[in-house]
Amino acid sequence: MLFYKQKGKELTIPLEREERIVNYFTLEELQAEKGNALLFDWEIYPNYACVSFMSFTSEKVISFEISPDCELDREKLYWILLNFCIVGFNSQHFDIPITWLALTAASNQTLYEAAHDIIETELRGKELEIKYGFKVFKTNHIDIKPVAPLDCSLKLYAARQHGKRLQDLPIDPHKRLTKEEAQKVLKYNINDLELTRGLVQELAPQLVLRYRLGEEYNLDLRSKSDAQIAEAIIVSEVESINGTKAKRPVYKAGETFKYNIPDYINYKTFPLQQALEVIRNAVFTIPANGKMEIPVDIARLHIKIGSTEYALKIGGLHSNEKSISHYSNENVILIDSDVASFYPRIILNLGLYPKHLGKAFLKAYDKLVTTRLAGKERTKQIKATIKELEKMIAHLKDQLSENKLEALKQELENTETLMNGLKIAVNGGFGKLNNKYSNLCSPDLMIAVTMTGQLSLLMLIEMIELAGIPVISGNTDGIVIKCPKDRYKDLTAIIKEWENLARFQMEETRYKSIHCRDVNNYYAVKLKWDDKNKVWLDEIDGCKVKGCYSERGSALNSRLSKNPTNLVCSDAVMQFLTKAVPVEETIMNCKDITRFVTARNVKGGAQKDGIYLGKVVRWYYATGTDGEINYILSGNKVPCTDGAKPLMDLPDTLPDDINYKWYIEEANKYLVQIGVYASKDKAAQIAFW
Repeated sequence: MLFYKQKGKELTIPLEREERIVNYFTLEELQAEKGNALLFDWEIYPNYACVSFMSFTSEKVISFEISPDCELDREKLYWILLNFCIVGFNSQHFDIPITWLALTAASNQTLYEAAHDIIETELRGKELEIKYGFKVFKTNHIDIKPVAPLDCSLKLYAARQHGKRLQDLPIDPHKRLTKEEAQKVLKYNINDLELTRGLVQELAPQLVLRYRLGEEYNLDLRSKSDAQIAEAIIVSEVESINGTKAKRPVYKAGETFKYNIPDYINYKTFPLQQALEVIRNAVFTIPANGKMEIPVDIARLHIKIGSTEYALKIGGLHSNEKSISHYSNENVILIDSDVASFYPRIILNLGLYPKHLGKAFLKAYDKLVTTRLAGKERTKQIKATIKELEKMIAHLKDQLSENKLEALKQELENTETLMNGLKIAVNGGFGKLNNKYSNLCSPDLMIAVTMTGQLSLLMLIEMIELAGIPVISGNTDGIVIKCPKDRYKDLTAIIKEWENLARFQMEETRYKSIHCRDVNNYYAVKLKWDDKNKVWLDEIDGCKVKGCYSERGSALNSRLSKNPTNLVCSDAVMQFLTKAVPVEETIMNCKDITRFVTARNVKGGAQKDGIYLGKVVRWYYATGTDGEINYILSGNKVPCTDGAKPLMDLPDTLPDDINYKWYIEEANKYLVQIGVYASKDKAAQIAFW
């Protein structure tokens, strides 16, 4: 038992859960898996430490313990390091150095102190090695934390992919353990490997991509984020061209510069001309943290064109629509027009490059873009050939054609993987321009790209609006246009003129309707494109969901970058918008508990009714459930937890106490938020009709 205190009151924390069955390796089984991947994780206490390894394929486990009663089998542990690829979470900074330190016969106390230095004082690399007198040798190892989007805990990632069990460390990490407590920690350690395994499965496409891209460029990219991959590849190419090692630039806090406006940017209307002068005269200052911000004079600009207002942000242009729905009909078409490869095109069109890397950057960057475009074209050719071969084989059983088909499918897989990698290399490095610790750091280049993008889009919007065609939204790299059908040719002519001036290429998507809470949170019902006849059909082709209503976050377009929040409500709204299914029908018929749950990180941990839940909490709304979930430290309510029932372990069957009424009302709130209905009462009347 553990105890936490909340405002002087002791809270008993029951940690017992249904015990999972662990299948341990025999020596023969371990040797048979030589060369495969093993997941691993350490737990460190003042008088106890353990590290467990789990086979990704067989899920069998081998554990090592260090305590006054148990010596580490260093020979076997070293053999594992030499003969397997070991995979961990945040292991580059923690588990790998701890492993090599443990191999020096370090005591429990030494391991505990080193763990404290890594976690609390962020001691890294050579400093750690010098202090504790050991060396970290090259290890066949993958750290999956940088591969996952954003920077979250393993438990939060597990919650986002609906891991079976969410469990915090069962014993205070600073406590001296009894033998019984040590075994609880060991079981917890193995449970963490289950969560790591689930995360590896989720990230499998990204890991394969990194492996193949690394082979292509002779780099180890397996433990790098998208931005780190972009930096590594671009810098490698620049170094190859220059023949010298690239050095990180040094920018001083307080340095200033102005943005040079491209010659093609010009406006017809006085308010935009005024705004352009403000931007021309604005002074950009490099802050101490290196992250550029928009100057106050520019941030204050609110530019109205037609009936829509726009603001310039550090990340791109944003319109200000609120709670509004737009519909296409026999007289009006809704067009989402995006710029293809917007930021890369700006860089290449204007010949922009980080000064410290020189023009070699442009050569390297152009090579990546050109290779990617050629790969995309080759992908189209392969797909067309595959279709023809499949038709031929259906009529004639031709072995040579079948062999060619298999070879083409393999080429397609390899080409698509490489093209996805090059997309990362081309687009992923942009964030590094605003990172003072990166070899790509270039504040003036970052501002030149983002400001040029925004001014270019404003120029296009003004041209369209002056022709009497309304633009209803703008966001970073595209706009949404509500075009009268009889003006479509005029619109295409305007876009073509702008494309020629700015040297961009637009890509068109059409919507049946679009429903916005605001510019970043919306549903867009898409129409189908007939590629054979090159026409848009009046048929629904799915629904694009963004922001708070989406299951996936913007980072990597992944569910790992967003907490699940009443997904059944968003499902219900999507079904209502695309198929006119009443929201209550979708909600009442849902049999998947993961669509009803909400999960969130709770700083310091949370409890309900005196039971400690953890630092990541998962719940659903249940009938007969009173009260709220509270923060341990302050006693305050965790937001949106009135009537919430904790669900730290996912059940095998659907609970019988789901509060369906709550979810139906929430879905109706969404319909009001996105402008489908003017009020909640109206939404409820329609929904229950």
